[in-house]
Amino acid sequence: MIRLIYALTVAVALLGSTEIATAQGPDNQAANGRSVVLQGREDLPGMGELTFIVRDNDVKMIDASRRPINGKATTLSSNRILFTFSDCTYDGVIANGTFTGIARFTTGPNAGRLWTFSTRILGTV
Repeated sequence: MIRLIYALTVAVALLGSTEIATAQGPDNQAANGRSVVLQGREDLPGMGELTFIVRDNDVKMIDASRRPINGKATTLSSNRILFTFSDCTYDGVIANGTFTGIARFTTGPNAGRLWTFSTRILGTV
């Protein structure tokens, strides 16, 4: 959990968010109850807009359906993060203020189907 918060905090700080840049460390974000917001697009037909709201190890995805979907966030390495939802995963890398990667359906008739996504790290709420 600490590595996930740290990776996202560093990315936000690199974008110039003075609120995060002045934080005393990775735990400050969690202690303040803040969430990191990522917004962008995915190339899955019928979808498009994509928002992730990350707080600790919890992530909420809001896609083109406009309904929030709860999932879990796992740090795989210093800049690689996996978001896991009930029927899909988003496996991406944080670099240059973005979180981009490949998503995959894990269950159902589309299991194994891949698509790409790209989000910008907007800041904290």
